[in-house]
Amino acid sequence: MCIRDRSVTARANGSTNLAVDTGHTPTAWKFKVPAGAETGAISDGQVDVVFTVTDGRGKTNTSSVSFTLDTQAPTLSYSNIEGSAFTGSTVDGTDILAITTNFTGQTNKVLGIFNDNASGVSELSYVFQRWNGTSFEQAGLVITDPVSNLTSGSVNKTMDTNVAALPGNKDGVWRIIISAEDAAGNSKTFYSPLFRLDQTKPTLTVQDFTKTTYSPSEVVTVTGTALDTNGGTLSGVNVKIYNASSELVSNTDPVPNGSNVWTTNYTCLFYTSPSPRDS
Repeated sequence: MCIRDRSVTARANGSTNLAVDTGHTPTAWKFKVPAGAETGAISDGQVDVVFTVTDGRGKTNTSSVSFTLDTQAPTLSYSNIEGSAFTGSTVDGTDILAITTNFTGQTNKVLGIFNDNASGVSELSYVFQRWNGTSFEQAGLVITDPVSNLTSGSVNKTMDTNVAALPGNKDGVWRIIISAEDAAGNSKTFYSPLFRLDQTKPTLTVQDFTKTTYSPSEVVTVTGTALDTNGGTLSGVNVKIYNASSELVSNTDPVPNGSNVWTTNYTCLFYTSPSPRDS
């Protein structure tokens, strides 16, 4: 019998016949698995292929192989930006969320969930970027984390390590970019919602009084400025007025949008004789 008289067939998952190309070498051949949008495509996941070789006299033998077919990139969703709340402002047409950190070392975290339909995520790369007024600038190096081919898992990244190389104040509008790659080499990049990091207290000034002595029933006007240099929204300025023994008034005065000036008016109700200060 001539070795050229043999034929090879392949069947995937017990039902799909695969095209086998023997080329011009009877001892070497290859096959193609239709996938994705191809006609007769096989679904992603484990694929079992059985090969049957038949010689010129009708004798057969079989062998099989199994592998994972993965044609789709991983998915990733940002489940939460810790402490986030919409501020009502936008950067480059995108809504900004707001997160804050205190002065005791609390870190800002970006949380997410990743999934892969077949081979599993093998690598996650991420970097934080800050808005410089016209574009986003990269803060620090891209950090790559190996993943043990997980089909699902969570992402929990803090800003501390990634932005350490960024000089000066870290306040501003940020985003994180995460790229996920699966074991089959499919990859995709995901941009987080924008968020505002604000670790700086607002500045507050109080204007000098126009005079030092006020008569009963006279209106005392207290005015000043309040400014958040990070561009956040000020909820208001709380003003308290005291005499020698007690609190006379406590007002929270709003800071109008587009202005950093606040004003409190108080009508004097001082005793004529004797006053609490004299007692």
